[in-house]
Amino acid sequence: FLSAKAKYPDAIVFFRLGDFYEMFYDDARRAAELLDIALTSRGTGPDGEKIPMAGVPHHAAAGYLAGLLRHGEKVAICEQMADPSSVKGVVPREVVRVVTPGLCLEPESLDARAENYLVALSPDGGLCALELSTGDVRACETEAGPSLVGELVRLDPAELLVPAEHETLLSMCREALPNAVLRVIDLAADDVWAETLQALLPEADAHAFLERGAAAAGRAAAMALRYAQQNQPQTELRIHRAELYTAGEHLVLDEVAVRNLEITRTLDGERRGSLLHLLDDTRTPMGARTLRRNLLTPLTQIEPIRRRHDLLELFFTDPAGRAELREHLSQIGDLERLAVRA
Repeated sequence: FLSAKAKYPDAIVFFRLGDFYEMFYDDARRAAELLDIALTSRGTGPDGEKIPMAGVPHHAAAGYLAGLLRHGEKVAICEQMADPSSVKGVVPREVVRVVTPGLCLEPESLDARAENYLVALSPDGGLCALELSTGDVRACETEAGPSLVGELVRLDPAELLVPAEHETLLSMCREALPNAVLRVIDLAADDVWAETLQALLPEADAHAFLERGAAAAGRAAAMALRYAQQNQPQTELRIHRAELYTAGEHLVLDEVAVRNLEITRTLDGERRGSLLHLLDDTRTPMGARTLRRNLLTPLTQIEPIRRRHDLLELFFTDPAGRAELREHLSQIGDLERLAVRA
């Protein structure tokens, strides 16, 4: 346990002991407080004091994990790496992954009808949104100011990575996203962002960053990808799509517009009664997330608008075909997130 804790000092370690995940020392005290579970003790430490301990059943761990994520905690999952019946002495254990609010695959902790973004900001104006549960990366370059704030409000990240020693950027993020979990990342001289993208992105997508000379967006993407990889030590990071987009391609909706137009939430913070709630009659989680994304990124170019209208007209003028398709769609699960979990 102490070895795992030393590697992930800022995480609560879920340490597998048989049918339970146990937590010790300050982790146990913190978890007991946040989850309202019993705080007990096990043995004594070198100082002769009893070691605080708290545990949750392995089969019900997802619910407790979701509770810790809601409080912005990191959780390191430390598993038994061998069958206890075949090992003499202490069973070897390793941290297989670290779950954070922005790096989560558990259905119990995710809203199926909204993205769960980890957003990284580079010091030179790059922004990257990573959706680990669907394997998507989206990055752009924008100046610090209304355009950046608009992108952050639209993305509504669960977790935000901000470079250290950039107080203006940090205060801007805190003001725009008071409920997001902020992580201050210490960036050393970063000249290897291109190598990071080539190693972790699909080849064609990594090449697009290099071809367009998008160094700021590339640094932000590398920042997000490295953070995700470091927290998934036993798993290869799987990115299905990486898109480099221009912030001006869509109408910028600032925080005031999104809030007062009640696009995704009412002024009271409820989804029910919002524009999204009124319009969302989609039959799949993928459709619900697409509708939400489209409402927050209105198109500004006439040709894409016309293409979208043509698609809508196809279904509008064929009620029977539309009804049949909706029936088929209603039987489909969340393929994007299921594929990543698999």
